[in-house]
Amino acid sequence: MKRLLLLTVLTLSCHTAALPPVRDGDIIFHTSRSSQSVAIQRATGSPYSHMGVVLFRNGKPYVLEAIATVQYTPLGRWIERGTGHHFVVKRLKGVLTPEAVVKLRAATQPFLGRRYDLTFEWSDTRVYCSELVWKLYDRALGIQIGHLQKIKEFNLTDPAVRAKMHERYGDHIPTEEPVISPVTMFNSPLLETGRATVIGDRYALPPRSCTIPNGNRGEGRSERDSRGESQPRPGSWTPSAKTGQAQTMPRLPLDEEKMPIKLEGLVPLVAVFDMPTSVAFYRDVLGFVVVNQSGAGDDFGWGMLRLDDAELMLNTAYDEDERPAAPDPSRIAAHEDTTLYFGCRDVDAAYEHLLAKGIDVKPPKVSWYGMKQLYVKDPDGYLLCFQWSAA
Repeated sequence: MKRLLLLTVLTLSCHTAALPPVRDGDIIFHTSRSSQSVAIQRATGSPYSHMGVVLFRNGKPYVLEAIATVQYTPLGRWIERGTGHHFVVKRLKGVLTPEAVVKLRAATQPFLGRRYDLTFEWSDTRVYCSELVWKLYDRALGIQIGHLQKIKEFNLTDPAVRAKMHERYGDHIPTEEPVISPVTMFNSPLLETGRATVIGDRYALPPRSCTIPNGNRGEGRSERDSRGESQPRPGSWTPSAKTGQAQTMPRLPLDEEKMPIKLEGLVPLVAVFDMPTSVAFYRDVLGFVVVNQSGAGDDFGWGMLRLDDAELMLNTAYDEDERPAAPDPSRIAAHEDTTLYFGCRDVDAAYEHLLAKGIDVKPPKVSWYGMKQLYVKDPDGYLLCFQWSAA
């Protein structure tokens, strides 16, 4: 008989500069901003559409999650992706023993790198977020958090749900397919509904240090003071040395502010010759997910792609009745003037991944300004660089 442990819930919705107090094995929920999030919320009746499990690596908290693939994401980045930076952590009552944590880690190995399951099938070939967490606890510790349901048990009448189901299944919805949803795990009867602990009201990361090549000095520069310590930007949140609570740095007068326009991101649009070929490269080779598109299948005119925190738009360079039989060599040559740089912590792993996919790519090198870089061209000749500081 499988041993069932009560869970204690620790609700966190904070906006301090320090990461929240989490432990190995904590289960974390948030409202995803993906294209399927609204459909999941309406089908399940819960705002929480995405989840993962917290595991420490080299002393730092990560979230093991199923997105484009099953992968580890730094906790702060994971929280930052959620709507409003709100998240909820639920925890097994008591502390997981070191032996239990070892078993949990071992159970993750077969899943790492598996692609996300867009059709929510109950198999290990592809995996979705709640399925990953449920199977980890079941197989490692014999704990089943939440109960399996069939697709037909969810709200399939909502227009957003119907549209997403038709997109994924067409007219053949597998209504008898067993699934595990985030809300079922969130509301599991194994949870102890004691007093929740609320820390703050929002959550944000400390200001990022942006390293930019300096052609005059040959070294990376960042916002640092004379002692080499990163300095917060005006108006950012930082922890007080005395209390550990968040405090607001004073803003500069408006005429002294360097960035009066608030930016939330940058998404390049790339013109491509053949959309199916480009989709096969960015989705099937690099691991991007098509989160929005102008038409069905892979031969659409415009699409939005996302991988972790990187977003990219693809658009056909020609209308259907204007496209030549072959790409214009002069146009392809002009693409060499454009390079897309992606922040990638494990450049070596990216190199091995591309080799395994059969891509002709040279080993990464460290640039003269200290960035380890891996270059590859996409089907239209645009240069892509995966890089991270070699320091």
